[in-house]
Amino acid sequence: MDDSELIKIRKEKIEKIRALGWNPYAASYPKTHTVADALKSEGKRVSTAGRLFSFREHGNIAFADLRDETGKIQLFFKKNTVGQEAFKNLKLLDIGDIIGVEGEVGTTEAGEISIIPSSYTLLTKAIRPLPNQWYGLKDVEARFRQRYLDLLLNPEVRARFNTRTKLISGVREYLDNLGFWEAETPVLQPLYGGANAKPFTTHLNALDQDMYLRIADELYLKRLIVGGYERVYEICKDFRNEGIDQTHFPEFTMIEWYEAYADYHRVMDVAEGLFKHLAKKIYRHTTIQIDEKKIDIGKKWPRIEMQLILKKKLGLDVDKETRESLLKYAKKHLPDMQILGGETKGQLIFNIFDHTIPKTLIAPTWIIDYPEDISPLAKTHRSKPGWVERFEGYIGGKEVADGWSELTDPVIQRARFTADTNAERKDKEEAQHVDEDFLMAMEHGMPPLGGIGIGIDRLTMFFTNRWAIKEVVLFPTLKVEKPAARADGGVASLKTPEIFSISRKVSETFSSLSVGVAIIKNVSITKSHPELEKEKEKVLGSMEGLTTDAINAFPEILSYRKLYKAMGIDWHSRRPSPEALLRRIALKKGLYTVNTCVDAYNLIVMKNRVSVGAFDLDKISFPTELRFAKPGEKILLLGDTQPTAYTEKELAYFDQTGGYNIDFNYRDAQRTAVWEDTKNLYINVDGVFDISPQKVEAVLREACDKIIKYCGGKVQEFGVVTAS
Repeated sequence: MDDSELIKIRKEKIEKIRALGWNPYAASYPKTHTVADALKSEGKRVSTAGRLFSFREHGNIAFADLRDETGKIQLFFKKNTVGQEAFKNLKLLDIGDIIGVEGEVGTTEAGEISIIPSSYTLLTKAIRPLPNQWYGLKDVEARFRQRYLDLLLNPEVRARFNTRTKLISGVREYLDNLGFWEAETPVLQPLYGGANAKPFTTHLNALDQDMYLRIADELYLKRLIVGGYERVYEICKDFRNEGIDQTHFPEFTMIEWYEAYADYHRVMDVAEGLFKHLAKKIYRHTTIQIDEKKIDIGKKWPRIEMQLILKKKLGLDVDKETRESLLKYAKKHLPDMQILGGETKGQLIFNIFDHTIPKTLIAPTWIIDYPEDISPLAKTHRSKPGWVERFEGYIGGKEVADGWSELTDPVIQRARFTADTNAERKDKEEAQHVDEDFLMAMEHGMPPLGGIGIGIDRLTMFFTNRWAIKEVVLFPTLKVEKPAARADGGVASLKTPEIFSISRKVSETFSSLSVGVAIIKNVSITKSHPELEKEKEKVLGSMEGLTTDAINAFPEILSYRKLYKAMGIDWHSRRPSPEALLRRIALKKGLYTVNTCVDAYNLIVMKNRVSVGAFDLDKISFPTELRFAKPGEKILLLGDTQPTAYTEKELAYFDQTGGYNIDFNYRDAQRTAVWEDTKNLYINVDGVFDISPQKVEAVLREACDKIIKYCGGKVQEFGVVTAS
């Protein structure tokens, strides 16, 4: 049953609920206990509320799982406890509904702590069903677009964002204890600065002037230092109208802090302490995991000068190198490094460093002293002309912080701004502009100070070991979906798309084609199952009276026949698998008993008239592809003793060994057949012409459910691949 049918049923239930005098959207509920409280309240009466995640009725009793933000508890409904009428009305509830319950906490015969409700109240009727419990919400794009479902169904995602919240509170806690003041500075600014980045531009109608979303907090926080604050910080959103990749977003969260009378060594000390404080707050120890590496950040972090590490790792003595020799080195050794042609010596030094050294910095390390011409806001090094007192922190090969001793000389600052504005670069909008208001503040006297910027998104990636920014931002920036790609009209995507593809030639020939792909692991297949046999009998009974004329009119069957004709296959001799099964019923031949896997998905094939194939996953050599057969290719079909030659137009599934079926799931190969000793399954569902991708997804879901019902196992991959 697809979502539209389920939505219709739920809306009908709402009318019945209103007829009972219930309000399906209550105003409040006296929730006196969380689920976590209830789990510790055996023998006591509780009143709690949450969302239903399962429901199982057995005669005069019923079980459900109730979840709130603190955990899950079982509800054990008894007809004689909740009342006959209320027990009957349980059928009006659905998974996803939010209810309140009152009752005593006890333990079932199975030993599970449960609430035994004496009453329940529907608080919110969910019209849309939650994604199937076997699959959760695993489609990556859907997870980001429907983060609310992602949080509901994937506990590890919720835990990740809880960690983000703890990190932000930990930053505040640490800096507040050091005597820093939290500030708020403008998001809309008449001039952008504090970094080299392209801004978002808007227009302020009230003042009839262009404004910019801030790209950094730095220049306004420094104004506060001039104003007499000695330690300030801000946690805020910054905006840069630039590219999106695994670790960068146009909208991101930063922590910047500035301390008067401090230099970059003091700032590094404070930052190092912050990382250790956060590690202990999150993990209660200082060893963390980055990718596959366990790293102790609790020891003293070494401070290594940039020119020294370049000499040690690359043999480059940058103090002696010229701009031309560095350019020659980059062209020879770093072909991927972008060279515009107008780079200064300092820019080349930094770019060479950035393309070679960071990935080698696994243990926590400060790289200090950077070229002056890439750091217009940093203080000139007190003992090394041409360099500034700047640092970056690296852990696990990844940058985690950037800061410096701040430039406080307004004359030099003006010259730096001017030079940066005039520097040759790909996009002039990325230059630092001459900010007269900021320079005026500096001219009133700015004390010595040090400052730093740390990305909160990057910090969260670091402490959760998830190196994709979309995984650590609650509602990431995404391209607006076209109407045809709405969540209720699209299809699930494979989380590992490289396992299956449709060849370009097939896509060009049959643009309507789609394939459902699933992997189910740890199944237990038997020859038969009593309940499955009963279900087969029930299906046969429901199809009594089916005729071959009726089969000939089914649009799904006609779609497969049309495909077979295009392949040059006579569908009278090789009937598509749904047609072959339905004809056995129409001709009173009954159904074969193969095994619980094949028999289970055959029920779905007959019901939907869409072909499904299951194969032994452990016999498949990935990647797989749907393509036209090549001359000379053969397949040993199940039950045959001699190979069958493919014709050139025949459409079939192939792995790296060869074909594992023929004619789009007409018949399977012997080498990948599913037997009772098969432990893992690879599923394909065929769609073309009038069999839409949405239909393919629905059939794939039903087939997986039915297989799991009778064979167990768990879905590991699930999605639909389309030719278009």
